[in-house]
Amino acid sequence: MKKCVIVLLLLALFSSSLAKAQQWEYVVELSDNNSPYIRETVLLDNGDIAAPYGFINPDANREFCSGQPGLLLLSADGEELERKTYVKPAFWGYPPRLLWDEDGEMYMILNYSPDHDTTSANYFLNFDNPPDYSILGLYKLDDNFDIVESHEHQIPIDTFMCPRAPAGWNASNSIYCGSICVFTTLVDENTIVGGYMKKPTADYYNPRGHDSVFFFRMGFDGTMIDRKGYDIDYGNYGFGGFIEWGYVYMGSTHIFKTDDGFAFFTALSYPIDFGAKDRYGTPGYAYFLDNEFNLIETKLFNQRPGLEDQGYQYPTFVASDHNSIYLSTCFMKNGGYGRTGCALYEYDLGSGKTSELPILRYIERASSGRFDFTALLRGACIDADNNIYFAYCLRSGEGGMTIEHLHPDFDTIATLQYDLRPNGQVCRHTIYSINVDRNGDVLLTFNSINVGMSGRKWSSVVKFSDKTFVGVGEKQGDGTKNVIAYPNPGEDVLNISTELKDAYVEVYDVNGKLVHSQTMKESATSISAENWPAGTYLWKVYATASSSSAGSGTLVECGKWVKE
Repeated sequence: MKKCVIVLLLLALFSSSLAKAQQWEYVVELSDNNSPYIRETVLLDNGDIAAPYGFINPDANREFCSGQPGLLLLSADGEELERKTYVKPAFWGYPPRLLWDEDGEMYMILNYSPDHDTTSANYFLNFDNPPDYSILGLYKLDDNFDIVESHEHQIPIDTFMCPRAPAGWNASNSIYCGSICVFTTLVDENTIVGGYMKKPTADYYNPRGHDSVFFFRMGFDGTMIDRKGYDIDYGNYGFGGFIEWGYVYMGSTHIFKTDDGFAFFTALSYPIDFGAKDRYGTPGYAYFLDNEFNLIETKLFNQRPGLEDQGYQYPTFVASDHNSIYLSTCFMKNGGYGRTGCALYEYDLGSGKTSELPILRYIERASSGRFDFTALLRGACIDADNNIYFAYCLRSGEGGMTIEHLHPDFDTIATLQYDLRPNGQVCRHTIYSINVDRNGDVLLTFNSINVGMSGRKWSSVVKFSDKTFVGVGEKQGDGTKNVIAYPNPGEDVLNISTELKDAYVEVYDVNGKLVHSQTMKESATSISAENWPAGTYLWKVYATASSSSAGSGTLVECGKWVKE
């Protein structure tokens, strides 16, 4: 397996002060069938890092493929310590979910469909008598990620021959077979609470949706303590295998503990709507369940004014410590196809008698006329001070990756923009998750593809120091930020980022002396501050006639920057 370190690429694009903020980067080139597509990081008590991943195992003719799971163990310094795969003649499809009991013993939960083989149509060895069940498995792991104990439950599924669809639809791929999908888990009172969806085989000529969703409580000894199912009428939306299309973001957390039981969150892009198939044009729902998984009430996620008819895309959720939920998402803007924005919302989970979850606050970030994406698995996380980290990509990932450190009121503390451009060529990035460790350092997990280098791909975990995100932020009276200066405080380089076209920047010292001015031709401009004395500087960004109806000379935003 090829492992490459590409810190120098960061140095080539950004300043030395930003490079110092990066503690390490673990990078794997996705060059063969066993290459791990890393999805997230799980912090261990000893400081090491577990990284669940999946990889695609095609047959020799590359006509069929089967997803298989694995686990990486990284040290706190980013060195690979262990790599384990869990391969069977089966279709797994999802990376493991790690859980710990009250004694600190580690477990993983997985689901798979048995009796698959790469030489068989639709992967089943015998389609005259295909298996009529999938496996929900709980596996105890040792410190080296070896399985030392296993408990498996057979879950009935509906499986039938899938006719080959028209050209362009790989309908015979096992990814569309009848199966289950475990989509969320948590530990509650030393038991495992989770949910899984059951779907039939996809059929292009007779599309059918998912038929049921189940919530369950399981002991760490594998005993199924409680389970409750709900029928789902999703009509003909989706190609049957819709849940597999949601391979990545369905691995995020969707169920949370409440005083009365559990809160379960979905969006309209998910095939879980408890009969709400005709409610398109709404962003998503919050379902409140009691401890036996009985549905208590359903509330609608409200959108900000002007986006009431827009659904969420790739939503991920994280709970606060004050009875609210943070939702990281991207969405279509004002009905325009291909025009999306990234947003972070905070919703009140109070028990008020309303049919909608009230919006407490939100921020949006967007480029002009291109797809913008939030992280697909976990788009936000919370540090020890209840501040928030928010991760997203602009311009289909070609605009680099952005991490914002926010106060609980969503005021920006500091912003980091990160990119990889081998040989100066643009990469497209997909962020999967963001995490923060006990020291406040930030871990970002993402995949990259460089189209200009014959499609070379990488899967990466990068760690940034907490000192990167301690800054001085300024905002306008209405709370908007059109311009971002970073890192703040900084050293030898001041970076100014804006989506304005042909903006003009000026920088003044504490005595009001102009020390730098220039027209900004790029969205991100690096200004050398190497010869400036340490201290506080004032930057001002003006709009030109092409970007402001007020005309040239209009002050858009100003702020302070501190050189250390």
